[in-house]
Amino acid sequence: MKQKQGMVDYVWKAEYQQRGQVHYHVATNAMLDWKIIRWKWNQLQREAGYLSNYALRYGHYNPNSTDIHTRKDLKHITDYLSKEMCKNVQNQKSTKGKVWDCSVELKRDRFGDMVTFEMHSLIDDAIQHGFAEVVESAHCTIIKADNPVTMLSQSDQLNYHKYIFT
Repeated sequence: MKQKQGMVDYVWKAEYQQRGQVHYHVATNAMLDWKIIRWKWNQLQREAGYLSNYALRYGHYNPNSTDIHTRKDLKHITDYLSKEMCKNVQNQKSTKGKVWDCSVELKRDRFGDMVTFEMHSLIDDAIQHGFAEVVESAHCTIIKADNPVTMLSQSDQLNYHKYIFT
């Protein structure tokens, strides 16, 4: 997808379906053609020998193996990623490989900071006044807010804006 359609940023998550088949969730900011994605995925599956039974049964190697959705606003994609990454029950089957990762570009240094007492107070205040909500998971706590920058101290807001606009 990087070579054929210019995809740069992506996050992926693997999980096992109830029938034991691995299932992937991929999110990207690139507009991708679903036909190309499905063709490439099926080509890889065929090369690995995973489509032999399908081809014997249906006479071709082109199952509807992908499900593509467009998320036009940021809230939907953050809700989707939060849900998939922080599921309480997932990957019941043991695996020795990665269960999630992201593109190299997303791994580079980003704006970040430790939660200070001032930030903690701003977060608590936003939660109490209904501007943010807490989503608890077995492995993490997510603070969801329409405008999370307001929960940064003034100096952190300045640093954030410098980071974003440089």
